[in-house]
Amino acid sequence: MSTANAFLILFGVLATLVLVVLIFIFRREPESLIFWRNITLLLVFLELAVPALLPPELRWSDNANIFKAAVLLLLVAVGVKSLILFLKYRPSLGESQKIAAWISMAPLIFGLIMAVFFVLFLWIFSRTGK
Repeated sequence: MSTANAFLILFGVLATLVLVVLIFIFRREPESLIFWRNITLLLVFLELAVPALLPPELRWSDNANIFKAAVLLLLVAVGVKSLILFLKYRPSLGESQKIAAWISMAPLIFGLIMAVFFVLFLWIFSRTGK
């Protein structure tokens, strides 16, 4: 790996961390749930479309690269932010804001379900080996 690629990856990691911090600092009002829904949809689109366009130096394999890791971290941050806003302002939210919150939390919920099934899978197959 060249020095330029290493700095590009380091810059990507630092930019992701800055964006995660900014997600939790800005837009804390319940009206922003629709904004976070739009950000979630944009991140999902970027997760699906952009990795194929990356140069080979930034791809670890066909399925994994630094960009996907950064986008997934941002999706988790937006999901947690939406969950916090949803729980804090639930009684006063309108119907469109509740739907936007659920859409923003969908990747977080999906990831949690996948993690539970993964642990269950490990538990089942670790018991059958004995």
